[in-house]
Amino acid sequence: MIKRITIIAGLLLLVAGLLAFVAPNFMGLSLSDGQGILYLITGAAALCFGLFGRPAPSRMFCILFGSFYAFLGVAGLALGGPRLTIVPGQLVFETLDHLFHLVLGAVVLAIALSGSMATPISAPTAGK
Repeated sequence: MIKRITIIAGLLLLVAGLLAFVAPNFMGLSLSDGQGILYLITGAAALCFGLFGRPAPSRMFCILFGSFYAFLGVAGLALGGPRLTIVPGQLVFETLDHLFHLVLGAVVLAIALSGSMATPISAPTAGK
């Protein structure tokens, strides 16, 4: 399941990254070229971990990935209000962007941290 959510998140971000270049105002999102590049890079990384990674590294990636996007969403809503400018003209996030980041990050993080996905790590036994 962890690899599946990583693939889904990767595909979602790749689509969002492509939309930034094709339809920057898709569904009210204010997608800039900078956001498109960010989404393409993180989407490609997620897709690589989902398709080619082992479950443990994929889970760690999802924890970091989910934390990053959840933080970006919370920071955008708390600090930026309706508009948060990180790089003027390139990385400008608006309310729908914040919500997208928050939902994406929260879902990926929740799945990565859920007990059913975690692979138990057994302690090494001392050979006598």
